[in-house]
Amino acid sequence: MRRLIEVQLPATDEDVQGWSIWIQAWNEAILDPARRPGQREIYSRWRQVVVELVRECTEADAEALAARFTGMVDGLAIQILARTTEMSVDRMRELLLDAFEPHISLRETAVRATPR
Repeated sequence: MRRLIEVQLPATDEDVQGWSIWIQAWNEAILDPARRPGQREIYSRWRQVVVELVRECTEADAEALAARFTGMVDGLAIQILARTTEMSVDRMRELLLDAFEPHISLRETAVRATPR
């Protein structure tokens, strides 16, 4: 889960460029209904990857946790790229870790407590 958070951060110029393309694709889907099915398919595949990774990290509701995770990641990244707030990569990381650390810890504790 920690690695998933790290790979979402728009920390490098290459990351920012990738996020910019992704946001432009969303915008195109908003403006042109014909583009929505393609955008939905791409996003659905990505979201399924997140669901599967979350499922490995916690016993919580993976679907709900993935929805919260992707919503937070998307919103925070947009704030960084648009520079409409004081959001920074470090603050984004901190907020995501604060939000999802309890789920990471729950799973790690459960794994450690399981007798082998």
